[in-house]
Amino acid sequence: MPFAGFIAGRDGTNVWMMVVASTIGSVGGAIVLYELGRRIGQERSRRLLARIPLTEPHEVDKAVDWFTRHGDAAVFNGRFIPVVRSLVSLPAGAAHMPRGRFILLSTVGTAIWNTVWVWAGYLLVRQWQSVARYSDWLNYAFWGDWLNYAFWGTIILLTARFVWHRRERITDTA
Repeated sequence: MPFAGFIAGRDGTNVWMMVVASTIGSVGGAIVLYELGRRIGQERSRRLLARIPLTEPHEVDKAVDWFTRHGDAAVFNGRFIPVVRSLVSLPAGAAHMPRGRFILLSTVGTAIWNTVWVWAGYLLVRQWQSVARYSDWLNYAFWGDWLNYAFWGTIILLTARFVWHRRERITDTA
């Protein structure tokens, strides 16, 4: 989204058209996932998810219960969280959330998210040289080799810990 704003600022494209186009595209993708979730349904989704190694049936049930209680907030607020913004459409469809409500919540949340990021890119176009200079410094200072290794090492350790605690589930499904 910031790059779309940057292009609008550099080329003189209407920044609001970038927001509208990105929102239409995002909501279109959300509708496809919603319909997929609706066709699969909640019970079938539960059975499929429960068969995945490392996934416990009671965890799937907890997630379904949580979505049942907080569906509207999950769809709206999920639009502000990367990855969740796409995946939240599946349980919304599986739970048969009314289409109109799903589309409205998705559109409003997505439009806010896209507006913030497109405008951020648009406003940065005039400061691009400064941004690039500080970005290079920040990337090196904070994401130098040592932090990169620490980050991936932590991910590997957390994954190994998770798998170790679920090892019975893996051997039961094999």
